[in-house]
Amino acid sequence: MRSGLLKEWDRVRAAMVDQTLVELPTDPIDFAYAVDLEPEDWQADILASDAPRRIMNCARRTGKSTVLGLASIHRALTVPRSEVVIAAPSLDQAQVPFRMAVQFYRGMGRPIPAESEAQTMLRLMNGSSIRAIAAVERSKRGFQADLLCLEEVSRIPAEAIYGALLPSASRGTGHILAASTPNSKQGWFSDVWHGRDDLWHRVQVTIYESRYFIDNPEQVERIRAALPEWFWRQEYLCEFVESQMSMFSEALIERALELGEDVEALEDEW
Repeated sequence: MRSGLLKEWDRVRAAMVDQTLVELPTDPIDFAYAVDLEPEDWQADILASDAPRRIMNCARRTGKSTVLGLASIHRALTVPRSEVVIAAPSLDQAQVPFRMAVQFYRGMGRPIPAESEAQTMLRLMNGSSIRAIAAVERSKRGFQADLLCLEEVSRIPAEAIYGALLPSASRGTGHILAASTPNSKQGWFSDVWHGRDDLWHRVQVTIYESRYFIDNPEQVERIRAALPEWFWRQEYLCEFVESQMSMFSEALIERALELGEDVEALEDEW
C-alpha cells in the first residue's frame, strides 16, 4: 500500500514539475529580468559564464550576494535534483544570499512548489534544494553540491575550504561560485584570484565600478573620508594589502566589517 502511494506521489510531483519548468527562462540573464533585476555589466558577465569555476573580487555593497542568491535559485529551478549549498564564515552571512534566493523564488510566484521552506533550507518538488551553512570543517564533511556558493570566502578557515567545501563539489557536475572582499595576500581566495590558470572565470568590481556608487558619488567620498587607507583599499578597491589588523582592536575590526558603508557609525568609532 505504502509503495503504491509513493509511486503516485512521484507521478503527481513529476507532472507538476513538467508544467512549470517550460515557463522558466533557462538563460540566467533572462531569468534575472524575470525576477525584476537588471544586472550590472559585471553581474551579467559572471552569471552568463559557463565556466564551472567562477570567482568575484568585489567591494562591499556592490551586489555580490545578489549574484549568489540569483545563481542559486536559477540552478535549483531550472536543473531538477540540484543540490545547491551556500556557505559562509557564519550562518548569518550564509543566510544573506539564501534569503535573496528565497525572495526571488517567492517573487516569481513559487513557479515550482516547495516541499519545505525553512530559515536555512528550501526544498523544491523537482528534487532540488538550497541550503545555507556555516563553513565549519569539523561538522560539514560528507555532503555533495552541484553548485557551491561561497560567500566572503576570504574569511572562511582553510581547513573548512580544503577539508569539506571543495571536496563537496569535486564530482563532475559540481560548480563553484565564490565571492569575497580581499583579506590580506594569503589564503585560498588570494591564491585563486592571483592564479595564472584559466580554470577560473574571474570578475572584479571596485566601488568606482558599481552602478549605485557611480550614481551616488557623494557616498563614495563620505565612505573614503571615514576609513583608514588600508581598510579603504582592501574593502572598496579590492586590493590585497598587507594585513594591518594589529593596528586596531579585534572588536573595532569586527565592528567595521559589520557596518560596511554605515559611515556615520564608523566616524563615531575611529
